[in-house]
Amino acid sequence: MIETIKQKVNLLQYIEQATGQKGKRVGQTTYGFAPCPMCNDGNNHFRVNTSGNYYNSFNGCCKGGSIIDFLMEYEHLEKNSAIAKAKELTGIEEHSYQKNQISKDTSKESPPPTVSEQTMVNKTDFTDIIVKFSSNRTDYYKKRGLSDKIITQYKLGYSEQGFNHAIQLANKPNQKPLLQEKINPKFSYYRYFLPVWDQDGKCRYFITRLDEDSLPLGATTTYKTHNPKGYDVRLFNDRYLYNPFLIEKAVFIVEGIFDALSLEEIGQQALALNSVMNTKRVLDTIKVNVDKFKDKVLIVSPDNDQAGQKLIELAAEIKSLGLLCEVYPIPDQYKDINEFLINDRSFFNRHVEQFLHKAFNKDLVANYLEQYAKELIENRDKTALQTGFNDLDEILGGGLYTGLYVLGAISSLGKTTYVLQIADHIALQGYDVLFFSLEMSKFEVVSKSLSRETFLLDSNKASSTREIMNGEFDQNTLVQAVESYTATANHLSIIEGGFDTDILKIQQKVEQHIRLHGTKPVVIVDYLQILNPIDIRMTDKQSNDKNVTELKKLSRDMDIPIIAISSFNRENYNTTVSFKAFKETGAIEYTADVVIGLQLKGIEGKDEKEINELKAKSPRNIELVVLKNRNGQAYSKSDYKFYSKFNYFESL
Repeated sequence: MIETIKQKVNLLQYIEQATGQKGKRVGQTTYGFAPCPMCNDGNNHFRVNTSGNYYNSFNGCCKGGSIIDFLMEYEHLEKNSAIAKAKELTGIEEHSYQKNQISKDTSKESPPPTVSEQTMVNKTDFTDIIVKFSSNRTDYYKKRGLSDKIITQYKLGYSEQGFNHAIQLANKPNQKPLLQEKINPKFSYYRYFLPVWDQDGKCRYFITRLDEDSLPLGATTTYKTHNPKGYDVRLFNDRYLYNPFLIEKAVFIVEGIFDALSLEEIGQQALALNSVMNTKRVLDTIKVNVDKFKDKVLIVSPDNDQAGQKLIELAAEIKSLGLLCEVYPIPDQYKDINEFLINDRSFFNRHVEQFLHKAFNKDLVANYLEQYAKELIENRDKTALQTGFNDLDEILGGGLYTGLYVLGAISSLGKTTYVLQIADHIALQGYDVLFFSLEMSKFEVVSKSLSRETFLLDSNKASSTREIMNGEFDQNTLVQAVESYTATANHLSIIEGGFDTDILKIQQKVEQHIRLHGTKPVVIVDYLQILNPIDIRMTDKQSNDKNVTELKKLSRDMDIPIIAISSFNRENYNTTVSFKAFKETGAIEYTADVVIGLQLKGIEGKDEKEINELKAKSPRNIELVVLKNRNGQAYSKSDYKFYSKFNYFESL
């Protein structure tokens, strides 16, 4: 496991992050650092070899070696602690590398673990030192946009002697030293003290920041911050992370401490990573306490640089845990949040408030406007699917769009034939159609289409559906019909069903088609009342209503047109088309986007004998009535001649 860790951690990247300086290429696979991270000397003797993933020094200021050696030498960690931290950087689980051991004596207890740097942190208290430094006067923090309130609340400190002053106060004679470093002239320039406060009001960790204005001319020091060696790096305001109950509603996760302080300045709660390399630590801690974050909003705000991508990836990981997480982007002209605050405090405050308003109200139209603009562009290139009936296309605003269309009629009036003619026309245009035939076989449905084709080719030699099915047809005419129908058949799928077909099977078939073919089909269900109920305990009305609403949902979610054929109530066979005629009409009337009925022309006031006479005519005079058209003309009629023997509707 240790050998795997040594190879898996990118040593160059880690040293650059830890030291705050960029390695300079001095060979094909070698990078130099000046000043040296170990001795601060500036003669470029500290090198990192990316091929072997190791470091060394030409003047002997360090032993050199792997990431584990660097953690021991640079951060003064004990070996076990260095291994643990390196393992954390790789994400390696120890159990993955355990080997089978023979004759292991499990009765013996393992030796107690070595005291880690975290244990040392828990026993360390820098509070008195930080309080002392916070009383010193400096205008630095106000230049960073912070008020007296925040400066006092966080006890942001300053010392002209810099980090050396902290070493003097922490390392008293005859006591165990709290800081492991020795006084160094360069430490005197790290004059700003940024404490990390625990929930109990104690400071057990702090970071010092460079006073760049105090550097001598030509100084080679390039670190902007210095972390006390020998301690595991802490996250600023990590109390929010370990105790989510402290979060009132939302907490921002940012990279730099001054970014977090900038948000606290305007009344928000924020924690800082101090380095994007600490994103894994944040994620692991959240995973442990995931239930405590359920009612919290985590807001990740990246800097406008390449490293900011790490925080965006962190947001995606947090969302995958099922938690509420948003990404707060700052305007492009600012590199980070603190720069935003310094340049325009008022706008910064409004910008954050507007973002939070939208984040806490996800259903606001304001959150949808960007998506709406994208959909507008996509829909601009969309064309309606023509039905083959010019009058119907005109009524529908050009043809079929995404939505649920319900067409009904009395028994044997031609509702399936009418919709099948639409399906064939759409397929002929090159659009895929899934025709769910729950009552008729595929053989019968195809025979109806071919009967129509023979009629259009030669009405004198045309064959009816029954004649084709019985083999009583003109062979040449049928062969021609099959040839002319082939282009349509290449885009029409007929799925035979029965009383076991439900909305879930239709949905699965549609999803499978989209996944395999990459095209969105038109879906036709023949017919609605045969669809199996989702729950067998439902009444017919409950089942029908549920199926209608699920078809509507499927249409919306898949962005496809769906046509459902419906039967009529028997008591409405002698009356004109109305919503009452549709079986279990409730959901159809209120849920469908378009509701259409077919009726015999002149049916008003006719008795059963007269109606049968109208049905016996060839061709029949049929009237199409649009009862509902959500996005078009509310009520309209259109006339047809229906050649029932040959399954053909002719628009008048």
